[in-house]
Amino acid sequence: MVEETGVPLKDIKAQKVVMTLKDLYGLKIADNPEVKSSSVDTSVWKVDFDNGSSYAKFYLTNDYSLALTQDEVSYYNFLLSHGVNVPFVYPAKNGEKVQSLVIDELDLAMFLMKYEELTVLSLESITREEMIKVAKAIAKMSKVAMDYSNKFNIPIEKVSDVPKDLIDNLLVSPNKSEFNDQEIEKIIASYKAVQEYLKQNPINFEELTKTVLHSDLMLNHTPLLPNGEVYFFDFADRWFGPVVWDLAIMLNNLYRGGVISVERWEELQRWFFEGYTPEIELTQSDYKVLKSLMMIHCARGTNYLNQSAIKLGRPDGTKGIRKSWIIVDYLLQENSHV
Repeated sequence: MVEETGVPLKDIKAQKVVMTLKDLYGLKIADNPEVKSSSVDTSVWKVDFDNGSSYAKFYLTNDYSLALTQDEVSYYNFLLSHGVNVPFVYPAKNGEKVQSLVIDELDLAMFLMKYEELTVLSLESITREEMIKVAKAIAKMSKVAMDYSNKFNIPIEKVSDVPKDLIDNLLVSPNKSEFNDQEIEKIIASYKAVQEYLKQNPINFEELTKTVLHSDLMLNHTPLLPNGEVYFFDFADRWFGPVVWDLAIMLNNLYRGGVISVERWEELQRWFFEGYTPEIELTQSDYKVLKSLMMIHCARGTNYLNQSAIKLGRPDGTKGIRKSWIIVDYLLQENSHV
């Protein structure tokens, strides 16, 4: 993580963004930019120019290196050239699409993306046809990404186990106050059951089908364009690894991303596989580890939220934690549908 010194990106003033964009792109800004998302180390602004709107994305380069930012834009270009809908990035006056700059003594990288009118689908109302469409698009993107020439320069992470410090972090996190003793004991028991399951079913990373992973797939990141096609964005967490890691994340988020029953989640999974399976060739080894990776993702997400709560000094993401362990307990059942 970035050491929090100086001014975090979430505190950069709109006027600084306006001046930066005018200098770099020579465009007249019609209105003050609006922050769409922000944190200590990233910031996204919606900017209205006289000739249309765009999104400007800023990164702290001591956390997300300039080289990886440049690769993100190169990856967008690659996917666009293969018919996958992702952000189109505009070149600046100097002809470069990624800019290196300093604002308030912070070393930053930034790029300017085309604004798209998007419709986000919800877990509560998505139809079978829409889910199949999203699944087909995800499968296509995963297949296309296998041929990305720079894939071996993207970070590689061998996800094969749950975080060792998960329970320790939970017990010292402000999140603990949101759970009663019985809930804490249940999470601990389920965590130990996952550890035992993974011990009995080890993951052989080397034999899994690999690609460039989005690593945060959910309906919020797979909206529809006005023409009805699926659009993908937010590839900042991408890495090179097993295709089924993206599949595990998507399946988990088909439950975690809304207020639905387990029965509705099972229905969404069936619809998803109707679209996904015919479009991409995965091996028995890939599908064999899907349940394991779904549980690992839930555990890693729990640990991340507990660490975030410790850093913030207040509870953070406890609803997501509860849903994650509902998923884990479901998957630990021998008759689970995954």
